[in-house]
Amino acid sequence: MAEVFDVKLTGCRPEPLASYLKALGVLRLVAEQKDMNAAGYWCGEHFVLRSSLDADALVAFFENEWRPTPVIAPWNGGSGFTGADDSEEDDDGNNDEEIEALDVDADSPVAWIRQSTDQRLAAVRAVVEMIYTWPDLPPTDLVLSVALAEAREKLADESFARGKKGKELFTIIAKIEPFEDEYSERLVSEVPKAAGAAKLLTKIRGWRRAAAKSRFIERTRSTMSDDVVVWMDSVVAPAQDLGKVVFSSLLGSGANDGRLDFTKTTFVRLQHAFASSGLARAALYDVTAVSPSKGSLGMFAPARADSAAATNPWDWLFALEGSLMFAGASTKRLGTSERQGGSFPFQVARMNTASLAAGEDGRDELWLPFWIKPATQRETQRLFAEGRARVGEREAVTGLDFARAVSTLGVSRGINGFVRVAMTARNGKAYYATNEGRFDVQDIPEVRLLDEVDSWFSRLRRAAQDKHVPARVARATRALENGFFAVTRNFDISEALLGLGDVERALGEALSFAKKAGLQPITQRLSEGWSALVDDSVEARLGVCLGQRLAFRRRLLPIDFETPWQWGRADDADFVFSERSLIENLHALLQRDDIEAQQREMKSPDDSIRAFCHLSDIARFIDGDVDDVAVDRWSRAASLLSKPPCFDDQDDPLGIPATFAVLRLVHGGSLDDKTQLKRDLNDARARLRRGLDRSDDGGAPTPCCRRPSAACACARRFEPAHATNHRCARLSSHHATTATTRRPGSAAFTRSAIAIPRTTNRKGDRMTIFDLPLSARYLLAAELKPMQGQKFQPTGFPDVGAGVFKTPSSQEFLAVESHQSVANRLESAIWDDATQDLIVSAQGLSYVKVVDEKGAFLTASVLEAHRLNSVYVEKSTLNENSFSDVLKTEIGFNANRPFSRDQLIKVLAKYDVGCLLHGVFLESIAGVLRVPRALSGFVEAENVQRVQTGGVKNDRVQATKDEEAGQTASTGFGNVPFHRTDFVAEKIVAYFNLDLDQVRGYRLGDDVERLLFALSVLKIQRFLARGLRLRTACDLESVAVTVRGGGQLPSAADAESALPELIAKVAEAEVFAFSRDHDHEVRGGWCQG
Repeated sequence: MAEVFDVKLTGCRPEPLASYLKALGVLRLVAEQKDMNAAGYWCGEHFVLRSSLDADALVAFFENEWRPTPVIAPWNGGSGFTGADDSEEDDDGNNDEEIEALDVDADSPVAWIRQSTDQRLAAVRAVVEMIYTWPDLPPTDLVLSVALAEAREKLADESFARGKKGKELFTIIAKIEPFEDEYSERLVSEVPKAAGAAKLLTKIRGWRRAAAKSRFIERTRSTMSDDVVVWMDSVVAPAQDLGKVVFSSLLGSGANDGRLDFTKTTFVRLQHAFASSGLARAALYDVTAVSPSKGSLGMFAPARADSAAATNPWDWLFALEGSLMFAGASTKRLGTSERQGGSFPFQVARMNTASLAAGEDGRDELWLPFWIKPATQRETQRLFAEGRARVGEREAVTGLDFARAVSTLGVSRGINGFVRVAMTARNGKAYYATNEGRFDVQDIPEVRLLDEVDSWFSRLRRAAQDKHVPARVARATRALENGFFAVTRNFDISEALLGLGDVERALGEALSFAKKAGLQPITQRLSEGWSALVDDSVEARLGVCLGQRLAFRRRLLPIDFETPWQWGRADDADFVFSERSLIENLHALLQRDDIEAQQREMKSPDDSIRAFCHLSDIARFIDGDVDDVAVDRWSRAASLLSKPPCFDDQDDPLGIPATFAVLRLVHGGSLDDKTQLKRDLNDARARLRRGLDRSDDGGAPTPCCRRPSAACACARRFEPAHATNHRCARLSSHHATTATTRRPGSAAFTRSAIAIPRTTNRKGDRMTIFDLPLSARYLLAAELKPMQGQKFQPTGFPDVGAGVFKTPSSQEFLAVESHQSVANRLESAIWDDATQDLIVSAQGLSYVKVVDEKGAFLTASVLEAHRLNSVYVEKSTLNENSFSDVLKTEIGFNANRPFSRDQLIKVLAKYDVGCLLHGVFLESIAGVLRVPRALSGFVEAENVQRVQTGGVKNDRVQATKDEEAGQTASTGFGNVPFHRTDFVAEKIVAYFNLDLDQVRGYRLGDDVERLLFALSVLKIQRFLARGLRLRTACDLESVAVTVRGGGQLPSAADAESALPELIAKVAEAEVFAFSRDHDHEVRGGWCQG
């Protein structure tokens, strides 16, 4: 039995696309031409080939025996079958420089194939010779009179003559006419260059080629060998409409990528591969080798798009051979009109095609499968032949569908995951393949919830691709699709539910379009599983409380009352929500409720209550400490739920304003049948309403209650916590409780449009600027600009480059600085390198300083990327004990019992309080002790454009390289030019997020909370003032800082002034291990080996 070898192909990785295709190409060629039992599988980041060939034999096979598949596209102008290159698109992968390097017939790589006697090229030669027998192949030259006659006949078409191309042709003919008599019967190539007759010949060839393109494609498929048919099936699939074809996104627009023609490029790379040695090994095993071939890999490897750089020809050849696995077929997918015509394996319609401009080419995206169990070529070919994915009872037709299939086990068995690749427009007609992430095949139950709105969303998506779609509907559709996609990634799944509400709002605001497109509101209430997608946040609880009111949807949307599955009229009296603010919409809602309540003889609308919120939520709303937009979005989303979510109970430490307590009774709940009490309360309600309606905007409520009625008696139960404006009474539409069932103390609420800020904290003490706000997060946005000039250099990532990404609206954004980098800069913002200590205002904070045996400074936990988990810290000694053991002992960690998080927090505060802001992972202690970052940040740029710059590393001794003497660029010799991509942006913003709920969750007391808040402010302010020289070519300055929800970021001076007192209070409470006057050093015993 022949020996079998598992050869790891380190040059074949799942990404970029070229590397993935190389793996498929190697497997296919070895199985078809050498070992029919060959198999392959993915192991980590590399492809493994199992066959009878070892590593050296595999290289020898390709260098000496491999027979290339005929890769031809005679219908393209740049293919070389009609002489000069007739393609007119911009060239971002120009192979002209490669052609100049050829030793024979530099003008025609096709001629090199015809002249070759190498038996390995026999099949390719036979195909080329057959093409040259075609009688209708566009001519390489023409008699001038024939060419002019054909051009003038073209101009006889008035519509063509009036167009841009007709005017260009007029200009060309006018320039040739002075030479017409003398050169009428001579070839165009003989006409003087001054006449520009070559342009006319190029246009004629283009006309003839366009007219014959479909005929050439069909002839190539029907008359050529089986090898060519396989290639053709990968390039083009017949559509259902007779005479039309569909090209594979993988191979451009018919085996070309802009001006980069695959036929010509393949022939060039073949000559270089056959003339060189060692390059096949370099391509297979990712080893260094000098290649004579220049040019890019086109869209297959956009990071290597420099046409002047050396390229291994085998990379291109293997990739093209691998592309043959993606053979297409004519299909109509289960009756849907969205995806008819040619179908290719693992290619689906691009997500967010609603963002494409009219007529813009939106190419399919690719989902590249990978598997970890060996599969033979036959098995792999079958996998690709059946390369489809299913969503429920239908096939996946979009990128979202495919992601849903992957997340619900709706793909072929044996596939472990996919790499998603999008074809992004570059310039002209060129594209590049961008990696959009990896997807493991797994079962995510939440994804099945999307089945409930699948048919409705499919109709919406199709309608959103109409060129007349309103912008708001297109935006909302894109956002919803992104929200659904996030569910398949197990990301922020709440956006899926919120997006449904946003789309309904957009449709309600574009009512004529919705009716014309047949887009109805969502009629079926969403199942209970959707309720789990609701956040347990203040805004969500308030929104659910509002949205779950019975009959609320007819207030929210112009829905027909009699037929709620259809749209009604925009001027319907029941429909009161509009594009106004939440406060104004709530006011309109209550006015309408009041009217209907009077029509029902004061029967309270509270009879329709389905959900409740906490009294503390009401207080925060009145304080203006919630996001109104988020409340509005959650109310719309909650109106779709069949059952409200269950929120956790919580204490309600905040008092309710007495004003609100009284005014709540204007919209109080129904009473038992106690006639006199009910009459008194209803009378009080009416008087309160009339008084409120008469009061002016600046005044206080003046209810017309002159006697101690039942309403006033009920109000005495509420102690005043703070005052608020009279408008707090106008919008009483939410209902509050501190438990999941209603109890005394329930209240509806609203607030002033200009809320009065809190003046006391939870203990009743007067507040300072460093008391924590009541919100869950403290969110900042700092607008930045380059300190000089306009362009800047972003952070770069290995093998990826700059982090450019597109938003759903197709606007390009740029990751200027990552979360990790900003975290490092914030950590060191209060460190003084000159003194090797904290800055003066921060001294006294706990941290660990590492010194050697002589007491000399080595490092500090403040400076270490992993803080207390740094190897320098944990392996040092404190009081003759390993610091790691000290931590483990004080935390009280026992591998057999759950650890106390409260004790972990206390120990971290004791030795390095910065861990509570920047997080820590004590990996060496069983790998379970982790505190995430509470303070984080990143920098992004909006609406960016690239600026190509560069320079030269000058060698003033020897400007040129001598490769024979080993004096190459890699060893530092010679002038070395380099290029760099900088950017300009419409806006640069630094975002910061302080998780206030996490800080409160430490439960270390108000003083520690104020300290952490002040410390965060100081770090952010110092970073903005002193730390924005991110790189030599990225020196920024802060323009303005905005706090979400209003307010102002305290200054660095405020923080530095407050910190010493706060540090002293916290130290006095013995939170820190060391005081200002005591040692906080550990000995670096680790350095002694």
